[in-house]
Amino acid sequence: ILIKKLVAHVRENITIIDGETRLPPRCSRTTLWVIKIFRTMIENKMGMSIFDRDEDGGEEQDIAAEPVVTAFNKNGVTELCLDLIADGVDDELQDEAIKLCVGLLYKEGGSRAVQSLMNNYLKRADAHLFWNQTRNIITKLREWHEWRVGDELPEVEEGGDPDIPVSLLLVRMLQLMSEGH
Repeated sequence: ILIKKLVAHVRENITIIDGETRLPPRCSRTTLWVIKIFRTMIENKMGMSIFDRDEDGGEEQDIAAEPVVTAFNKNGVTELCLDLIADGVDDELQDEAIKLCVGLLYKEGGSRAVQSLMNNYLKRADAHLFWNQTRNIITKLREWHEWRVGDELPEVEEGGDPDIPVSLLLVRMLQLMSEGH
């Protein structure tokens, strides 16, 4: 019930003005905190971060996280994340919504329950807000790559990771939305 009430509270504060999703700053900060907590709950159940899950996780993590993922999926968290990936929403909050979606979608062979819910939700007429922002993020990523990398690959210390925008996880999210065996 608490999850459902938190989701309802955020949704009540969302308005669409001139094709942009608006969330009052105070609600935006609280929502960011809640979305981070939700992701942390999934990561705690998996026993690893979403960043480690791709390489090091498997069926054991799927089974451990399943009750939390199911609770979130049944109580509106998945749809809320999709609502928050929209023009007008704070970038940090969008990044956290993307991270939570990735956590919700991780499952060997594809997370059919989450994928189905997302698919049905994104068929709606007002899903253009999500798709427009997805296009905007991908365009910014392409521009970042062309400006940052150009013709030369950046040098990375051995064992280090390249410095990349968090929004690159959107590409992983889209892949996980489509994945299946």
